[in-house]
Amino acid sequence: MRYWKASLTSITLLFSSYANSAVIQYDESINGDLSANNINLVSAAYLGSADVGENTVSGITSWDPSVSLSNDSDYFSFTIGAGNQLDSLFINYASTPLFLTEYRLKKLIGPNEFGGLDYETILGFYVGFDTVDEFGPGVPIIHLHNNFIASQTDVLSALNIGSVTEGQYTITMNPAFVGAEFSNQLSELNYTLNMNVSAVPVPAAVWLFLSGFISLVGVSRLKK
Repeated sequence: MRYWKASLTSITLLFSSYANSAVIQYDESINGDLSANNINLVSAAYLGSADVGENTVSGITSWDPSVSLSNDSDYFSFTIGAGNQLDSLFINYASTPLFLTEYRLKKLIGPNEFGGLDYETILGFYVGFDTVDEFGPGVPIIHLHNNFIASQTDVLSALNIGSVTEGQYTITMNPAFVGAEFSNQLSELNYTLNMNVSAVPVPAAVWLFLSGFISLVGVSRLKK
């Protein structure tokens, strides 16, 4: 009996590691502004674990020349837990013409000697007015403009990044350019990010091991 109980415990633990809990659902208009001005991203809002399912974050980045700190940048952090992976990052947006926002997905490496945090930039892309710029060597770039995004675009697939696995990540959204005719008026980009998370598939070898283990337990019980 104790072997049967042990097998049931193993199966329960296996499936519990892939269990779904609450996904992120964050809307700036309801939950508060995601603005942050800390260069080390220490002050970026932490939204929790991006669990299995569709995790959604929406808000506005803007350029407002009527105030001294005219750039409204949005930063937020989240975690991909053990046994999970980020399969796709969809972006949907509407913007003022000739207004550009720079997006980056960064993975936390750890604290640095200056009291800040070190990140690795996994991908960078722009939405809004199309332009040319560089994020640094080895960093994939995509330029998404109004004529290209008529509907949601999967950035991870577009850049051939593949799945993003366990770790803590930060997404930064910084206004990068305003066309000359909009330089003296409020320019905005309304965005919605959908992050689809799934459980890492269980290797076939694990299922084979479990089925064999259960069979052995069944045989041992029959012998008794």
